[in-house]
Amino acid sequence: MNSSPDEREHERRRRTARHLRFTLAAAALFGVAILAVAWTSRHSEPISPTTSPAASPSATATLPTTQPTLLIQATGTSGQVGNLLTGLGGSPGAASLVSVVPGNLVVSAPGVSSRPLSQTQSVLDPRLPESAVAATLGVRVDGSWRIDRKALAGLVDSVGGVTVNVPRRTRVIDGEDVVVLSLRKGTQALTGAQASWYAVGDVRRGTDVDAMSRFSAVMLPTLKNLPASDADLRETLTSLGWLAPATVATSDLATYLVGLADALRVGNIRTFTVPSTPVALRERTLRWVRYDLATPLFRDGLPLAQWQAGDSLQPRVLVMTGSTRPGLIASTRSKIESGGYVFVDGRGTPAPATELSTVQARGPKSWAKRTAQLLGLPGGSVRSSQSKSASGQPWADVDVNLGEDYVPSSARVG
Repeated sequence: MNSSPDEREHERRRRTARHLRFTLAAAALFGVAILAVAWTSRHSEPISPTTSPAASPSATATLPTTQPTLLIQATGTSGQVGNLLTGLGGSPGAASLVSVVPGNLVVSAPGVSSRPLSQTQSVLDPRLPESAVAATLGVRVDGSWRIDRKALAGLVDSVGGVTVNVPRRTRVIDGEDVVVLSLRKGTQALTGAQASWYAVGDVRRGTDVDAMSRFSAVMLPTLKNLPASDADLRETLTSLGWLAPATVATSDLATYLVGLADALRVGNIRTFTVPSTPVALRERTLRWVRYDLATPLFRDGLPLAQWQAGDSLQPRVLVMTGSTRPGLIASTRSKIESGGYVFVDGRGTPAPATELSTVQARGPKSWAKRTAQLLGLPGGSVRSSQSKSASGQPWADVDVNLGEDYVPSSARVG
């Protein structure tokens, strides 16, 4: 039976009202979700090495005047594949430092599971990469600046492009496995778009060493040629917008980068790649810090920005072993963290195979005694420190070398 025009009009209005109520309800739910995310971001409690564990980091922190440091990261399709830990000399004429940190370097921090640095970005905790790098390398990290590939293209264009020496014919692919850049061997000038892909894009069968080299070849000359005035650089940074967020104020970032550019231009800078030990897995290679080589470099290059265990920072406990038994180092993490200490994975650092475990502290001997208790080791395992010079052990606040006497399942004491 056909309905009358009045009935059809009534039905149309009824459907319209129902759709309107549904739309309003959906909008309300969406608004509540946005507010919840904002509240969570504001009230979450990420662990930051520059504050107490319960403090929330500020997105506009102020850089210190004494040897400030900044983590610079460039993001590609595989995460933060380009990473520079930089530090200013702290006084006129003092050398500055730029260390290339591999994107596949395994890092961790209290409350953060071990993972490659390229996978540390967090929406709820923008300072997570800083925390992980600081706890892993034993240096203070005051802020970070993360640059999206498109922002990197704009930054390179702002300095007139870069010239790189391509060691071999290179084809760069994007996340869809499509070739986006093809370069011949030899020296050539690159535009911003070309340089950004060369710096953070993927190369089939490319090595992690090649990736670090490509990133450095683009990033270092770009930083070197940044504007020499704070005002001009602030304008450049503002133009990059949300594609280049920082955890420090734009004015502080500009001042810092001007100082870094000056150091690069005059050559008063130390540049190195963080020493590490590569471990080839099924489909990728991961790296662990080699502390016997890395720690002296950071102590020498950033003497005033070292991790200082005390009121707000807990002692870092570096665990090494010469034993071939699997899982020994990983088994100590929960025990060490149960005592409030910071676990540091030392599997990339050579250690002698011993029958008895040893524990030694760079600071108070009580740290070594407490660590031995947490690991269920006898009091006799605590030894006097071998050296406290910048180039000598212990490499962390507490060094542990696990011997054959260590039992992974042993209960901690006290």
